[in-house]
Amino acid sequence: MDRVLHGTRNELAQFLTAYFPSQSEANAFIRKCSKKKKTSRALLLTQWLTNIADDIEDIKPGRPALRIVFLIILGESVEKILNSKATSSRKAFKQFFSKANQDDRRMILDGIRNFSTNSGNLRFNTILDILYNLRNRVFHEGLYFDFHLNDKAEENTTQITEGYTGNNFKKQRKVMLDIALSYNQLRNIVVRTALDNIRENI
Repeated sequence: MDRVLHGTRNELAQFLTAYFPSQSEANAFIRKCSKKKKTSRALLLTQWLTNIADDIEDIKPGRPALRIVFLIILGESVEKILNSKATSSRKAFKQFFSKANQDDRRMILDGIRNFSTNSGNLRFNTILDILYNLRNRVFHEGLYFDFHLNDKAEENTTQITEGYTGNNFKKQRKVMLDIALSYNQLRNIVVRTALDNIRENI
């Protein structure tokens, strides 16, 4: 695995630059990850799936849910690599996000809100179910077009979209969402959380 990492070390270092105070610290993190198979795999997968999510709009334009789904797959896959006791994919995805820092949790809570209630508040676990249900609806029903993050150029705007709460398909409930969170914000949250998960296993 170290040979594999060696072949992509420059790409990894470039990818990690935004998440470390210096290039030398990013390189040191890569070297530490290369000492264990599972951390090497998790780090490479974080880069690969993030790159796919970034590029999918150019490959399949007009399918906004697709790029989000690759970030969800990233989360559940990293957890399964690092934690052999991970059971279902949904549980793995939620366990992955248990390592999210408080600032990132707050960004998600503030960025994905219930449009239909006065408070707009949603529980963090409910938002994770909404995201995971999106993954299932894309894969099992081909619904690529129904969920939008807020990637408008205008400041102080939100995106109204629909999602589904609940962790049982037959009991899921449609909810209208007020989205302030952008793709780039969610992307960076997922990458930071992946790195924190990996860091705990070095």
